[in-house]
Amino acid sequence: MFKKIFSIIVCLIFIYSNIYFKVDAYSAISYAVYYPLTNEFLDYCNIDKQMTMASTTKILTGFIACNQPDLNKKIKVNSDMLKVEGTSAGLCSGDEISLFELCYGLMLESGNDCANCIAYAICGSLKSFANLMNETALKLGMKSSHFVTPSGLDSDGHYTTARDMAILTAKALENDTFKKIVSTKKHKAVYNNGNTTRTYSNHNRLLSELDGCIGVKTGFTKKSGRCLVSACERDGASVIVVTLNASDDWNDNKTLHKNAFSSLKKYEYTKDLPNKVHVCGGTKNIVSIKHNIFSCYLPENSTAKIECKIMLPKYLYAPLEYNEQVGKAVYYLNDKKIGEIQFTTAEKSAIIISENKISFIDYFFKLLFV
Repeated sequence: MFKKIFSIIVCLIFIYSNIYFKVDAYSAISYAVYYPLTNEFLDYCNIDKQMTMASTTKILTGFIACNQPDLNKKIKVNSDMLKVEGTSAGLCSGDEISLFELCYGLMLESGNDCANCIAYAICGSLKSFANLMNETALKLGMKSSHFVTPSGLDSDGHYTTARDMAILTAKALENDTFKKIVSTKKHKAVYNNGNTTRTYSNHNRLLSELDGCIGVKTGFTKKSGRCLVSACERDGASVIVVTLNASDDWNDNKTLHKNAFSSLKKYEYTKDLPNKVHVCGGTKNIVSIKHNIFSCYLPENSTAKIECKIMLPKYLYAPLEYNEQVGKAVYYLNDKKIGEIQFTTAEKSAIIISENKISFIDYFFKLLFV
């Protein structure tokens, strides 16, 4: 009898705990799921815990490099640049390589040699580049991070948070060059004036295993554990996932992305859009106009508000052809443009030609007062 009562109590405790306490199914010590469109975090754990981040550091290094004015600038590799341990893209002293190719070696092969070369090329020393990294991080709103190395090798005072890495990644992906690089599976690097070629392979398995994946960066050291920053785009919606010190990072990221996209709701905006426009001097005084429907995905409980600015003249001048663009509606979220639709004519309006040869001015006043 006692055993039965004990078993019932244990079962009730188990059921109760699953109802009222969140059972975390992820291996990551810290993680964040970020929706850049609305600047909202959809899920997180220890989001502001300061942790080492291994080679995901290279997201900031690559972001700084991709924003340089001349990516074709040639860098002469020397022995000082190569004084770094860990992963390498195979650079040798005496190589001459562009900043553009260094970015591929940095983000695909996770080359610590490329990280050092970028730092020296931009700032002349690792210390000066670290200062630039910290200045850039503060400008981006990364309030709880500090950088010491361009590669992410463990060092005292080198740390970040899941929140900060998500913010950084969102900003980095706004750079088209950076986005293209991190979403590339293989790249054939050409340097030394075309005499050397090397194929760089991306270490990010999610590019092949996760629908819509566009990057971003893997990382690992014994101290940091497995770190991964990933981004996905599906039907115009983008989600960023950061996992720090996650023994099962690949599956963590897949599940977090799946849950994130499942939580988004599609909204369509059609209210108060015009369907006609007045025409001066045409065979038709009013012409119908058409447009597509603007839509976007928002978190189900989001407080974000979409605003629309209609840009369409009060009247147009004939002639107007069918399907002619006459205006647009621009959509904003927090003063940031997030999309637009075009207004086009759904019918023609030719210029009036008559034997009486009514002038355009006469016709215009006729429209106003008749």
